[in-house]
Amino acid sequence: MAATAAKPPPPSCEVSARRGESGGEEGSVGEPAAGGGGDDDGVGEVGDEGAGEGGGRLGGGCGGAMGQDVGPNAIITTTAGMDRDDLLEKFGKNAAVGQDESRPWEMVGGVGFEKKSKVREPLYVPPAQRLDLNASSPNAPEVAEEFNDLAVKAFKAKTWQLCYDYASEAIRLNPRKKEYLGNRAAAGLKLKAKKYLRQAAEDSVNAYEMDNFYVKAYLRAAEAHLELNERATVKLAVKELKEALKLEPESDKIKALLRDAQLTWEADFD
Repeated sequence: MAATAAKPPPPSCEVSARRGESGGEEGSVGEPAAGGGGDDDGVGEVGDEGAGEGGGRLGGGCGGAMGQDVGPNAIITTTAGMDRDDLLEKFGKNAAVGQDESRPWEMVGGVGFEKKSKVREPLYVPPAQRLDLNASSPNAPEVAEEFNDLAVKAFKAKTWQLCYDYASEAIRLNPRKKEYLGNRAAAGLKLKAKKYLRQAAEDSVNAYEMDNFYVKAYLRAAEAHLELNERATVKLAVKELKEALKLEPESDKIKALLRDAQLTWEADFD
């Protein structure tokens, strides 16, 4: 019987994989429309990653034999677990996306090789205060109103921290103006950090205690209390929205906010 010639092992090949990834986009939360109430003194106030991976049989592209099993002498390498520097060391600088002119489709960038530059926020400088004045100074109310006007302009320009600081100075010089408290609360809700939310809640409570018909204050207090998401604060939010609804019983906005607050209470705390 004639001997059968042994099949030579397939040439070595290299298999590489690349993964893609996608990201989400942050979004922002808008401020609820504020109701009316208690605004009859002309004081300015602000309005209101998955990875997809493809695969096939290893060796499918080796020696032009699609679907051929990998022989015992084949060398398989992957890029799994390799970082950018490892890839560049192994494959050379042209492995970086956009570095090889023969691959123009990559020139717009790709996953894993792009360099992300950090954009520095401009340094915030707090506005100057009138430390020569206090709440008992004769011209304190007039100067407080000037700071409040600046706070309103800053809010309209969406410079929340600046609005917050201007309103704080207005409050320091005239702490019994509910509109000043409301403006700082509105800015605090935009700033989002817990310390600002707690101050927004406190300012809003003080405002509606000064004026029981001040609907905006009830709504801002409820929003801050819901954002804090604690048992006591969510309970307060439900109560405040009920009070606001008493003042504006036909408001669909307040009804929807109240339903959401009640669902949060029942789901998380009841």
